[in-house]
Amino acid sequence: MARPMNLLAALRQLACQGLPGKAALPEALGLLRQLVGFDSEVAVYVDERHRLVDMHVPPHVDLAHVHLYASHFYDRPDDEIVATRRHVVDGSRRVMRLSDRLGRAAMERTELWDRVLRPYEMGWTCLMPLHDGPRPLACLMLTRPFARHDFKAPELRLLEQAQPWLNHAIAGAPADAAEPPSASEAVESGMLILDGAGQLVHSSAGALRLLHLAMGEPLTAHRPGHVTRGQAEGLWRRLSQAAFAAATGHGTVLPAGSVRNAHGYFGWRAYALDAHVPGAGTHVALHVERRLPLAAQLFRAPRFLALPARERDVALALAHGRSREQTAAALGIAPSSVIHATRSLYRRLNVSQAQDVAAALLRPA
Repeated sequence: MARPMNLLAALRQLACQGLPGKAALPEALGLLRQLVGFDSEVAVYVDERHRLVDMHVPPHVDLAHVHLYASHFYDRPDDEIVATRRHVVDGSRRVMRLSDRLGRAAMERTELWDRVLRPYEMGWTCLMPLHDGPRPLACLMLTRPFARHDFKAPELRLLEQAQPWLNHAIAGAPADAAEPPSASEAVESGMLILDGAGQLVHSSAGALRLLHLAMGEPLTAHRPGHVTRGQAEGLWRRLSQAAFAAATGHGTVLPAGSVRNAHGYFGWRAYALDAHVPGAGTHVALHVERRLPLAAQLFRAPRFLALPARERDVALALAHGRSREQTAAALGIAPSSVIHATRSLYRRLNVSQAQDVAAALLRPA
């Protein structure tokens, strides 16, 4: 298991990887989860005037609850949880426990806890405001069930050390329209089933969330009972038509695509189901996935996080495809030091060539 200092060092490295904006958050949360331990998280993104613009939620959270929070609770002045969140973002700007202002009994009396948080066992809560200089970016809410213990002072101190690097990662430069990098793999995926009219029949857990993110649409744009809205609906209708037309020999449009935006790298493909079965209903399966560059995937790997700092540097450079000279220049060390760290890394992983390093680090410990 990686030590706290190793995890904080890895977070600093992740923050400087150049992932577009919000795309760094899931990987950063993985590091924070190992650092202090929590069961669930919510990020509330705001603009300069503190208006809600988007949210990050785990894949298991129903988008109907996202809409309920956005439409009914976000600006509700009489809810004590909302008031505490605003105090943290607007006032103290420091990491704090919700229980420092609102006890468990008082929290359980709020309508927000009862209708939105309780179904996901979001109990003890730590609030981390994120800013880009004077500009607010988001408020991160890390939660544990009430059956566990509240966040303790040493854990708050670790989160305070992580906070400026979360700020740096989330305030990353806007993404351009570049294709996902070739050295990338799917780290999150989902599937939607559509009927012949392009209407949604079924979706796997998190698939709608992924499609909203791929289209660059905030999760708060979702409306219960009207999930086929906005750019997401337009995309899956076009893909559905293209997939069925091509499957029956009448189409030439490839039902696939990819995009890079502030949420990360995404790809999608659609396939006709039972297109040639007489009497079968027309359905299309739409696969959507979030892809992550190979170097960024390393921050999910326990083996990588347990490496000494210099060997982590070298492993990242190898994943980026950098030469010995480029690595030495980037790290400000002699090429001989790069050779020494590389040999040590090879011995540790029992590999003999650079292209095997990332695979060895990503294997389960």
